[in-house]
Amino acid sequence: MPREKSLNKEVVSNDAMEIFWKKGFYQTSIQDLVQHIGINRTSLYDTYSDKENLYKESFKLYRNQLSDKIQFIFKKSNTIQEGFDDFTDYFIFELLDKKNGCFITNSFSELLPCKNMDFKQLLEETRQIFQNQIFYFLNEGKKNNEIKDDINVEEASINFYTILAGSATISKTDIKKEEIIKSINFFKKSIFLKAK
Repeated sequence: MPREKSLNKEVVSNDAMEIFWKKGFYQTSIQDLVQHIGINRTSLYDTYSDKENLYKESFKLYRNQLSDKIQFIFKKSNTIQEGFDDFTDYFIFELLDKKNGCFITNSFSELLPCKNMDFKQLLEETRQIFQNQIFYFLNEGKKNNEIKDDINVEEASINFYTILAGSATISKTDIKKEEIIKSINFFKKSIFLKAK
């Protein structure tokens, strides 16, 4: 019988995230969650009502952590271009190095296309959040005269998000990191006035 822990929703969501990240939504059983988290089924159902709600809470926790990390990277950078350079390093050498890949990318791969409208909405909302975050920083770069005049910031943010999502997906193959870096650098050179 699993040990009973006091129910801290963030701790439970974080523990659940670990098992969902490793096994995916469909392959994770309630028993897996009960054993990994250390709470009983009754507490789990009373708090989250079902596995899907716990998954969504875990997903949102990860999404918020990643969004906060991106904000932190850009906040400590001296320029927007430096922020993109630092973010690229984080993306390539930390996020993609995770043994189980990126939790968000894994979720997109596993859950789409789907008939579950809650999942569909959650994933679409996630795409918008990160695309808007990229748009914000590119727009700041344009205001600071770091980005070429003829660049459409909205189109560039969609392009960069697509590069990141594609890179996260193919990083699970045998592709070399250098190839992903070249793709991201090609994008940066096409928009920044003084790209490396």
